Amino acid sequence: MLEEGKYEQAFDEIEILGFPLCSPFALVNADAKPDILAADMRKYYDKTVVMMGYYVTRKDVTTVNRKLMNFGTWLDEEGMFF
Repeated sequence: MLEEGKYEQAFDEIEILGFPLCSPFALVNADAKPDILAADMRKYYDKTVVMMGYYVTRKDVTTVNRKLMNFGTWLDEEGMFF
């Protein structure tokens, strides 16, 4: 008998729907968890940290020097935007 592993259901959902029905953070190796969450960002002002987020959207903007600049929005594991 074949047994379904931890990720097979999520991979099937991604193939069919384009996204998993479970939290995308549940699919990440526990060793790869980020240093901080969005709520902790103020505590680490002027420091280098690792954050993990689920991509929401990007906005392209042209600067006064005609260079492309992007603004991105992500959700952390607690559902907070950053």
